[in-house]
This record gives sequence, structure tokens and C-alpha cells, in this order.
Amino acid sequence: MGITSKTRKLLWGKSANRCNYETCRKPLSLEVDEKHHTITGEECHIVAKKVDGPRGKSNLSSKDRDEYDNLILMCEEHHHIIDDNPEKYTIDILKDMKKKHEKWIEKNLEKLEIEEIGFDYEDVKFDKDRIKEIYSWIIKNYDWFKYKKKDIEMALNELQYLDKDTRKVLYKIINYYNKKDKIDIKSIMNKLVDDEIIKEQRFLTAIEFLEKHSFLEFDSCDENDFVINYDGTLADLYENTLYRCNKKECYLYKNGYILMLIGKYLSDKKSFKRLIEGLEFGYI
Repeated sequence: MGITSKTRKLLWGKSANRCNYETCRKPLSLEVDEKHHTITGEECHIVAKKVDGPRGKSNLSSKDRDEYDNLILMCEEHHHIIDDNPEKYTIDILKDMKKKHEKWIEKNLEKLEIEEIGFDYEDVKFDKDRIKEIYSWIIKNYDWFKYKKKDIEMALNELQYLDKDTRKVLYKIINYYNKKDKIDIKSIMNKLVDDEIIKEQRFLTAIEFLEKHSFLEFDSCDENDFVINYDGTLADLYENTLYRCNKKECYLYKNGYILMLIGKYLSDKKSFKRLIEGLEFGYI
């Protein structure tokens, strides 16, 4: 199901649009122009979304992992720090950090200039004529396209909820698809990791975000994805993101396809890269 709009608003509201890391607390949105904002904050899981993620070994249900009590708002830098050092930044330490931040907000509320941010899709408006133009071009050139104009806006909006690393990975994947007409996610991962562009764990986290926000999907789980443990219990290998990347076919999903087609419409790699990686919506 993912993080609900209500939970998202509660998280950002109680954090006052600021990083919860106690020595940071910087604002997490930037005004691009009068109509658009760039969201630089990241909604971090205290107990990871997946069991193989940072602090992921827990009895917390999948649904509860996306609830307010298990989320903490961070800037990109400190999200990296807490997830790269889970032994130092334990569940208890992060919960205490979040609690102290919210008390600090309450104490200093009148002194802070807090920007009110909405997280419904309708909050970011795009030029209707421009969206109509893009849609008309797509259906003229790709008769298999089954989505509507509003889906184009929704796909663009979803970009805002991806951190910068994830948007970079998404751009690399779409670029690979355009060259090869397929996605070899294992090769993409190995290339980015070997070139030290991104660490493996960050890449895997990015893939999880892209799945959650309907940019990517993998082949479904089958009987070959289950093994019997030494104690006789059944283990589902499909739950492991690294396993999916190594063993399963990966495809663009709804939002990924839409962005890929927007890139073809723009026909300029630099503009498309700035749109995806930099959230420069002025190109739309």
C-alpha cells in the first residue's frame, strides 16, 4: 500500500518541513518558481521497508512499517548516514531523535518560518495545454498507450517523492531501455557500483522506491523462489531485492513508461536528465 497521504502530511507537519537530524534541522523544500517547489527531504523508514534493509529485522508488519511511528524525516545527506550506519543509528536512537526534534519544533514554533507543503497530487499544477500536447503526441506515435492525461501529471508528481540517488538510477534505467529496448537491471547495478557512482545498498534501496512508486516491476514470484531452511521452514527469496535484481526480469511499469515517453517527446537527453534528476519541471 505504501505511505498514505494522511501519514505523509502528519510526518512533514510535525517535523515542520525540517530534517530531524539533531545537528542539521535544515528546511527540506526549495521554491523553484511561483508555481513549483523542489522537495529535498526524504521520508525514511526507522525499521526498513524490507527485512534485508537497515534495521529491517523486526516483527513489525509491512503495513506498520509505512505508518507515522516508523517514519522519520531527513535530508538526503543524513538519510545516507543513518542507513549506512545502522549499528550506530539503532531503532531506539532514531525514535528518540524524532521525539526530540518534535519537542524542539513545539518549543521554537513561533520563531520558525515554516512553509506549508501539501502532498496531494493536485498540489503541483502543470500547464494543461502542455500536458494535452504531450498526451496527443504519445497516442499518435504509440497506439498501445492506455493511460490518460491525468496519469502524465501523476507520474511527474511521483518524481518528487524519490530521493536524488533514486532519480539518478531511474534516469540510467530509462536511458538503458531506450538503447537496448529492455532492462538488464543486474548489468546496470554492477556498472554503477563498479564505477563508484552509487553503493550497492543505496542502489537496492532505490529499486525498492521505484517499485513502490510504480516506475518498475519484476517478474512475479514462482515456486523456484522458495527454499527450505535447515530448520525446515520455507524462505521466500523473492523478498530480497538483490535476489530480484540478479534473478528476475525487470520492466518499466506505469510511471516509468510514461516518463520514458516524455523523454522521447522532449527528444533532448540533457533536458530529460534535468527533468528527472533535477526536478526541473520548467521543461514541461
